[in-house]
Amino acid sequence: MSTFFLRTCCYLLFCLNAIGQTHAQSNPNWQQQLIYDINVTLKPERKSLDGRCRINYINRSPDSLSFIWIHLWPNAYRNDKTAFSEQLLQNGRTDFYFATPEKRGYINQLDFIVNGASVDIEKNTQHEDLLRINLNRPLAPNDSIIIETPFHLQLPSLFSRMGYDEGMFHLTQWYPKPAVYDQNGWHPMPYLDQGEFYSEWADYSVSIRVPDSFQIAATGVLKSKEINNDHTQTWTFQQERVHDFAWFANTGWVIETDTLHSSNQSIAIELYRKKRSVYSTVNLLDLAKRSLQQKIELVGPYPYSAIRLVESSRKEGGGMEYPMVALFDATPDPIELQSVIHHEIGHQWFYGLLASNERKHPWMDEGINSYYDQRFFPPKFEPTPLKFLNKRLPFSFDALLIQHLQAIHRDQAIETPADQLKPYNYQYITYLHTAQWLKKLETKLGQNRFDEAMRTYYKSWAFKHPTPDNFKSIIDSVAGVDLNNWYDERFNTGLTEEHKRKPWKLRFLFDLNLTSSQRSIQWLPVMGYNQYDRWMPGLLMHNYGLAPTRFQFYALPMLSTHQKSVRGLAGAEYNRYGKKWGERWSWTIRATHFTKDSWLGTDNKSSVGFAYQVIRPGLTYRFGNRNPRSSIEQHLGWNVFFIGEQQPNYSFDTTTNELNVYKRFKHTMIHQLSYQLNNRRTLYPYSLDLMAEWGDPFVRLTATGKYHFQYPKGGGLKLRGFLGGFFYNRAVSSQDKFDAERYQLNLSGINGNEDYTYSHYFIGRNAFDRWTQQQMAIRDGGFRIRTDLLNQKIGKTDQWLVSLNATSTIPREINPFRDWNFQNPFRLFLDVGTNADIWQNETGEPKLLYNAGIQVSLLKEVLNVYLPLMYSNPFREYVQSVLPQNSWSRRISFTIDLSRLNRKNISPSFPLE
Repeated sequence: MSTFFLRTCCYLLFCLNAIGQTHAQSNPNWQQQLIYDINVTLKPERKSLDGRCRINYINRSPDSLSFIWIHLWPNAYRNDKTAFSEQLLQNGRTDFYFATPEKRGYINQLDFIVNGASVDIEKNTQHEDLLRINLNRPLAPNDSIIIETPFHLQLPSLFSRMGYDEGMFHLTQWYPKPAVYDQNGWHPMPYLDQGEFYSEWADYSVSIRVPDSFQIAATGVLKSKEINNDHTQTWTFQQERVHDFAWFANTGWVIETDTLHSSNQSIAIELYRKKRSVYSTVNLLDLAKRSLQQKIELVGPYPYSAIRLVESSRKEGGGMEYPMVALFDATPDPIELQSVIHHEIGHQWFYGLLASNERKHPWMDEGINSYYDQRFFPPKFEPTPLKFLNKRLPFSFDALLIQHLQAIHRDQAIETPADQLKPYNYQYITYLHTAQWLKKLETKLGQNRFDEAMRTYYKSWAFKHPTPDNFKSIIDSVAGVDLNNWYDERFNTGLTEEHKRKPWKLRFLFDLNLTSSQRSIQWLPVMGYNQYDRWMPGLLMHNYGLAPTRFQFYALPMLSTHQKSVRGLAGAEYNRYGKKWGERWSWTIRATHFTKDSWLGTDNKSSVGFAYQVIRPGLTYRFGNRNPRSSIEQHLGWNVFFIGEQQPNYSFDTTTNELNVYKRFKHTMIHQLSYQLNNRRTLYPYSLDLMAEWGDPFVRLTATGKYHFQYPKGGGLKLRGFLGGFFYNRAVSSQDKFDAERYQLNLSGINGNEDYTYSHYFIGRNAFDRWTQQQMAIRDGGFRIRTDLLNQKIGKTDQWLVSLNATSTIPREINPFRDWNFQNPFRLFLDVGTNADIWQNETGEPKLLYNAGIQVSLLKEVLNVYLPLMYSNPFREYVQSVLPQNSWSRRISFTIDLSRLNRKNISPSFPLE
């Protein structure tokens, strides 16, 4: 090959490359062009759709395309393995996972041809709602192809945006749809409930055949409505320059219309609603006109001829936007209704006409739109009839909750993809914090200059899919000041502004206006009770609240009306947050002082109370997660219990023949090292607790695992497994073993004396008569039966113990209260276990003990009552020989678990720390 030929080839390649670069540079904001022609028939009785889709795909990019990605988003509803199903579970929903097959949906009967020829189809192995068409020949720049396919759509129940419900059909994301190809390449994405869309601009012609009793509200302009001979009608809609087409069919709408005349333009406003009383107090057509006018004046013109307000069959109180359609949920609240309508109309600009990649940059639609919501409905304080409350309620609960998330480092950056956000952050950060961030810009620039910047942004980037950098370049060009610090805040988490600490103040009851920079002691009167102190009036003082400070404390001094002494509890903690999501160090100290027992004098009137006090310093490390959406939480904790107990010392006076009692003080120190793993996933959550405790003269090693298996029709089965070992850490005498009996492993629930760290609340901690004697706490083997009236409890051991506890809701099929409008408190329980002493016993008794019965759970399982009905022979002998005959009430035991009042249990979907 000659040198001349090589040089010529290199020159030609250089020229072709230069031409390609020039073409790309000459049109840097190119958009692919699509033309849809869709014909479909709705079959309401089958909840299905049959049709054909024809797409003219015009390649306006500078690249030759060898394949086309296609979204088949109805397949997100096909089974419980899709990204959509997995996300619903992560966000706390199980309705789709447990849905029956007939309530799910899919798209099939596809047969893609390109330019009349068959093509190779490549299914995505990870996502069933993605498909790739491999072209027979590359699609060159400015060339076009015709993609055609028939399809059958089986509609799901309305779990998300598409489906049927109460006779209404929601047809959204319903047809084969090419993914976006832009300057960054292809953007195939599975359908998600949290996380919206990114679609190509297109022209649509859609013909829809429905029974003649149906009405249709859709994207586009209705071009014709033909009456067919089979009691059907064919509605044909057309629309240019939209990036989606949605339609809704129903039989019972009330249709109202109006027109907005603005800037030499007339916009038809159509309301499709049901017959509800709320509409007699709310003029939605007038609201729509004012909402449209706001965006036209502050952002830019509305380029379409109509907008349709459509009432959904959903009742959640939200809404959804589609080109030329604002869908809103049924709600009786007129204020919420107006807010939703305004918000969905605003999406016509930031979703419909700017159409950024919402999956990647959700703030560019939801956040900017929320800013204009607040411009239209300025936040205002809603006073209550009580002036006392008005002074203590925040001006904005949303702002308070955002600050709380920032203070505990549970917020995420504004610039976070939608599918990576925690559900609460999708609401509070994407929507509301972004609106605050833009309000800060408005304040910095002044409203007039801010409005000028947004109008310029819209004019420059409408129909062009702008990115965050495009948005910033417009703001910079108009602002004329350095905005880098402000713009960089979209990548920040945590409190970004430090405020000077304010003086301490006393606040009665509560004050939600306090911020993390304000220091306050809030106080309120409280009342406590136990059998030995009786009623205890007290005063709770603390600085806990939303948007917490790093140092928090509480003190609850109480006066024992029976012992005439001060009792109570106190605590303090200091939290330090790490760089990883959820990482935290907590230094704590807790103190408790109450009466634990009493001795009644021989005169049956005077009594002597024996108190205890516990001081517990501790350090807890909560592991961080790389993925904020992870449901796994791990803790490593170390605590030391300094315990002081008043013990009775008896003496007999031979002169008076009286028994006297004196108090002696006993000091105990117990170390506790623990590891906790909690997977708080919605479906089948589980936990594992490992604990090592040691003192004089014992060591306890325990492992407790819990697993919750949900039933498809509600309720579930909770399993608890326990494995424990007990050891003496020095040579012990028989007296030492007797003294250490309270630390030994128990097969049944523990009594107050066996709660050696005083971690549980007991009404009568050491009661051996009356109903308070029947209280216990679930620990160790967890059998829900008491045998405390024996000298040696059944199942107690100083070696090893293993047990399994099962608690089930009553299955719906046999539940006599299944149709009642309340949460059934009845459960069935079964306990099975054994220990070393049972296996060493050669009496021939069974090696496994069991106990089963009925459990009643009240107040979200704070109070649980247990009635054993079937049990092993040792328990049967105890019941028959120790308890009064036919005394069902004496078999009953109960627990009071105040840890269930933990803030995480009160609001599991929002982090309260």
